[in-house]
Amino acid sequence: MSVIKSDILYNMQFQEVMTEYAFAFLMRKIFVHFQML
Repeated sequence: MSVIKSDILYNMQFQEVMTEYAFAFLMRKIFVHFQML
């Protein structure tokens, strides 16, 4: 039971990190794009 619980918690943390990484990557891409204009 506790193993499943921790697995779900780990999954949520992983998704959060991936979302933050994707957002930061997108923002940097937009920033570079506007700098080139």
